[in-house]
Amino acid sequence: MPNNLNLNNSVSLVADIGGTNARFGLSSKGRLLADSVEILSCGDFANLDDAVRHYLRSQQVEIANACMAFACPVSGHQIQMTNNHWAFDKSEMKHRLNFKSLKIINDFTAQALALPVIPNKKEKDTHFFKNRGLDLNLGGQRENRDR
Repeated sequence: MPNNLNLNNSVSLVADIGGTNARFGLSSKGRLLADSVEILSCGDFANLDDAVRHYLRSQQVEIANACMAFACPVSGHQIQMTNNHWAFDKSEMKHRLNFKSLKIINDFTAQALALPVIPNKKEKDTHFFKNRGLDLNLGGQRENRDR
């Protein structure tokens, strides 16, 4: 990741926020900057703001635009994680983080949006995502984690 990008409209923050982990990365021109992926434990941060600020400081970048996928309902103004302690108002979060735009989507929506850009959609391609902590299930079947 190039350091000191400063405020850059061509690079956006992308995130997958679950109950246990918050996965952050940077995207430029529709492509994930693979070396920017960082996985943070939600329990290590009091709130989403703190986790986002920590990530952006570690990348030495200021971001104007973000899209975050959450493992909970996202239809209202208030977001309350169902499986961790984070809660926030979408507009207030955008303002506190000084973003021009902040898109909040459900994690299943994020997976659906990713499908057209995954090359060949073969089993071997899922390893790219799993190795980065992104557990995409491209076959539509539930993975048995007990094996």
